[in-house]
Amino acid sequence: MTDKNKITIHIYGQDYVVRSDDTEEFILKVANYVDDKMRKLAKSNALLSYQKIAVLTALNIADEYHKLLEQNGLNAPTIDDRDLDTKEKIENLTIEVERNSNKYQDISQQFEQLIDNSASYETELENLKQKLKALDDELAIKEREIKDKEQQLQSIKETAEIISNDETKN
Repeated sequence: MTDKNKITIHIYGQDYVVRSDDTEEFILKVANYVDDKMRKLAKSNALLSYQKIAVLTALNIADEYHKLLEQNGLNAPTIDDRDLDTKEKIENLTIEVERNSNKYQDISQQFEQLIDNSASYETELENLKQKLKALDDELAIKEREIKDKEQQLQSIKETAEIISNDETKN
């Protein structure tokens, strides 16, 4: 078994570990080419999902490949029985990528909903704080009124006591 180069590549914001007989320099060159193609496509079509960008980039690169083959008078390699297993694996991985992409979109939507809920809760909390402040202010006013009334009552009691004492003396 030959030793394959194992390298981590970065394509369109995702890291991938790749094993290949090719040199690290070549693998990076290919990865950078794919990354550039995806970014150019995404820039010109901002509404495309990650999956669509990947598929359209693959189609564009396949188109370039076949045109180069035709220009050089070569035929594209055909898929034999050994490659059918690889094709099936690629299809399964494509389905898994689509499922994960859908999960990501669902989680993103849930996250956005949580952010929206959080904002409304913060607004509601602020409103409740304002109501509490108003009630505290009203309570302070009522406490001052009670204190004033108690002082008035005390003053009336004292006046009544003085009048009562004056009447008993007379």
